[in-house]
Amino acid sequence: MNVKEKFLATFKTLESRKQQWDSTYEEVYEYCMPQRNLFSEAVNGAKRDNAQVVFDSTAVNGTQKFVSNIQNVLVPPMKKWARLKAGMFLKNEDGQDDPKVLKELEIMENRLFDCLHASAFDQAVSEALYDVAAGTGALLIRPGTNRQPLLVEAVPIAKLYIATGADNTVDTVFRKMKVQYRNIMDTWPDAKIPKEMQEAYAQKPMDECELIEGMYPAEVTATYMVGGVQKTEKVMGFKYCILATKGDHLLVERDEEFLPWVVFRWSVVAGEWYGRGPLLYALPDIKTLNKSIEFDLKAAAMTGQPPLLVGDDGVMSLENMKLEPAIAIPVYWDMAGPKIQYLNPPPYSNLQRIIVEDLRKNINEMLFTDPLGPIDAPVKTATEQTIRQQEYANRSGSSFGRLFRELVAKTVDVSLKCLEKVIDPEGNPMIELNMFRVNGLEIDVQSLSPLATLQEEEEILSLMRYSRHMMEIKGPEMLETVLNTAEYARKIATHLSLPEGIVPTEEQSAQIQQNIMAMAQEQLSQQTPQAAPEVG
Repeated sequence: MNVKEKFLATFKTLESRKQQWDSTYEEVYEYCMPQRNLFSEAVNGAKRDNAQVVFDSTAVNGTQKFVSNIQNVLVPPMKKWARLKAGMFLKNEDGQDDPKVLKELEIMENRLFDCLHASAFDQAVSEALYDVAAGTGALLIRPGTNRQPLLVEAVPIAKLYIATGADNTVDTVFRKMKVQYRNIMDTWPDAKIPKEMQEAYAQKPMDECELIEGMYPAEVTATYMVGGVQKTEKVMGFKYCILATKGDHLLVERDEEFLPWVVFRWSVVAGEWYGRGPLLYALPDIKTLNKSIEFDLKAAAMTGQPPLLVGDDGVMSLENMKLEPAIAIPVYWDMAGPKIQYLNPPPYSNLQRIIVEDLRKNINEMLFTDPLGPIDAPVKTATEQTIRQQEYANRSGSSFGRLFRELVAKTVDVSLKCLEKVIDPEGNPMIELNMFRVNGLEIDVQSLSPLATLQEEEEILSLMRYSRHMMEIKGPEMLETVLNTAEYARKIATHLSLPEGIVPTEEQSAQIQQNIMAMAQEQLSQQTPQAAPEVG
């Protein structure tokens, strides 16, 4: 089986597996994100009526709040939301951090976020978080130029096809897309366009052609430098291909050392490839609420303009009768009085309004729209807000743990690898990893998000409680006998994720202590009166 046949076979397998999810995801988009529903292709010139089935905007507004909250909690815009730390393999023999390594990681970290903030990452991750509200989001991060080192784009779930490997991480990603013919060579300079395709688009370069882009694991040839010597060996990498669906022309084929896709899921059932988001769990309540509001609107219309009963000498046809506001229903009339009367609508029950409010509350809770309570609620104390924040962290902890690994850590890993391929104006890579990788053992990623900071506050409170109790037992004068204040300060600085250099190291603390003791002895010697000389 050649590359083209394997590529098509892999895509057909992924496509058949994805079809099991299309109807489920499409229903979520139909009720919660109708204007973002890309599962049904619109005919050219046709009106998009995606929002006609939506009678209540609770889920639509809740989705927007969910995306905003998740982005501010995990990857706040224009802020540094992660820190690079030395893993166990980069520490000294005694397990302590090497100052030289920490300095290199700090420089690497600053350059990484400078490039991310200069790219479209903040906009792209916001778009992808709408998809993760349904279950699965995806970002494609590619190396760019020294003017824009990172090219980031969000890929909608409707066009995404994925598979997981033996370690349950996504290692196969395909997508369908439509690209203007004139942009193919600009996007993929190594594309080999057949003569048949060139002739077809020669007179209409702005016409779109459908392409399939995909990557799957394969053995590739890696070239790297060791001690100034170039070495080449076979390693496990990825095969990257671009195929035009019309004519099955293979336009691009190359080997890649890493997967530039960041695919993240809210929660995953064992054995499944795609994720399940909070909107999927809230869908029964969303559909019930939508139908209740639809009934309310129909009842209100029937009450405002009830149907008319009109006397008719003929025979009434049930097949032609419609029960709508302000409609005339012909009936056989054998009563005295006017032959046109209003049909009395049934009495309206307040019970349905109570059910609607409960449904809206449940939907908002599932989407974490108000983690600290409604804005118009009475002002809460700092303790109440802390308790609400801790409850929010406990409710969403498992999902945020997955998002940290699949979104935050993976974004850092892929971005660093892409920046290693970008050459700056001086002819050097934007970032030199020196064969190190973001895997927790060499380079570790620490989250600086508000949720991670909230979890660290529990450790800080434990340290503060200990120092307070020891001060009550021993007193301030004897506190040093039961508390190493220098190490205490370093522990708190670590939990607060303060940058290196704020808190002195052990050597610096010892030197400061010696200087303080020397100054104290000097002052004591100056204050001690000298003995008067003896006379005769």
